[in-house]
Amino acid sequence: MKMILGYVLENALGFFFALALFFIPRSSPSPGKAERWIPHVERVRDVLMQGCSSYYDSAIFLCFSVQIASIVMLSRLDFGINASGMGDSTAKITWAVSLLTLLPLLYVAYLPHLLQGPVSDRQAARQVSKRKLRFGLFSMCWLLTLYPFYSKMIGYFGPSLIGDGEGQVISDDEWSIIQAVCTANVEAISDREHVAMQFFGVAVLAISQIWTILRLRQFQEGISRNTGNENLDSQWTFGQIASITVFAPVAVECAFGWVNG
Repeated sequence: MKMILGYVLENALGFFFALALFFIPRSSPSPGKAERWIPHVERVRDVLMQGCSSYYDSAIFLCFSVQIASIVMLSRLDFGINASGMGDSTAKITWAVSLLTLLPLLYVAYLPHLLQGPVSDRQAARQVSKRKLRFGLFSMCWLLTLYPFYSKMIGYFGPSLIGDGEGQVISDDEWSIIQAVCTANVEAISDREHVAMQFFGVAVLAISQIWTILRLRQFQEGISRNTGNENLDSQWTFGQIASITVFAPVAVECAFGWVNG
């Protein structure tokens, strides 16, 4: 769970801000007693807008860094440069993480009015420029996800190195022995789970990608125990800590906006 905590936080914050800003009105036209709540509602909305703006900036650069890292790792595997530490499950986790970090960016990219409020003409022009910049950064991240998608297609439909034919490096019998040793007493990923991982990846649902990563990590941990290898992904490392603290400015921005609102 430590491995994906930052990605879960990114998706949870994105969903929270989108939901809150979508349902909290900019102002209440109702007369009477409701008028006294208008300043409070507007203050809450202003704080959420500041927090969401800070969140999107943090999320966009986390996504960008993840896409670059995914491209580097997957290209080394796909072109036979170095496959060390990149087993089948690790490659699938990389594909899922690449998509998972992109999904929260869709909220602001396709619902830009969430970060719009009553402003002067000069501020409105700045908002338009900012919206274009955000969409441009989102488009760049989306383009970067094309290689992980291409790598996924190679993994599923490319030629296999396992078999008894010419040019294959491991025979079917040898592979069966390796599987028996590594996956003994480990709950194998069923055909139904394989289908779920592929289908929901196409359906672009963040919750399915989180489940995919957790299920693959469970499978990897079982293999690590059987082979006597250390499971480094279960430890707090630089990447896990950085992926969480990258969203610290969101809390700071919301607290500052509330105190000085």
